Amino acid sequence: MSDLPPELKRKAPAPADADAPPPLTGVEAPPELTTDSWPNQKILKYIFFRKPKGSPRAGKKEMVLRATCGVVGAVMAYFLIFGSSALPTCNSGKTKDVVEKIINGLPLARAGNTKYVTLKDVEETGYNKNAGIRGCSATLITTAGEDSLVYSVTWQDSDRKGFLVRAQIQ
Repeated sequence: MSDLPPELKRKAPAPADADAPPPLTGVEAPPELTTDSWPNQKILKYIFFRKPKGSPRAGKKEMVLRATCGVVGAVMAYFLIFGSSALPTCNSGKTKDVVEKIINGLPLARAGNTKYVTLKDVEETGYNKNAGIRGCSATLITTAGEDSLVYSVTWQDSDRKGFLVRAQIQ
């Protein structure tokens, strides 16, 4: 072993310094840095965007926020895909928008410069779930005054992707 170059020879340990603290034994290492020290807003930002290089690993708060966002996203996707299968109600915004287009598109309304204002006292007069039709009545308010209005809401096709509104001023 004496043939080894000096840099490869084992060196004897340096003598212990009398003033040095004793070596740590049985003491846990300091906790690993995680995103738990970050505010929630910062964690939310990086749930949707890539964290910068050198960022701490995900902590418990980040994992809970990721799981929560995942569940909320899944529920929203479910309702966007499957939740729209209900026929709009008589008083829904979608139905009222179609009624407004019908009234404003009438030749007499355009000739007289009459505009839809709103519907009031909206009532569902009947609903047949199997046939997919709602019967409705309301008071139609236009710039020309008030009139009674009856209308129905039905499915446009068998796929139930669109609906029709048929309206008649009484």
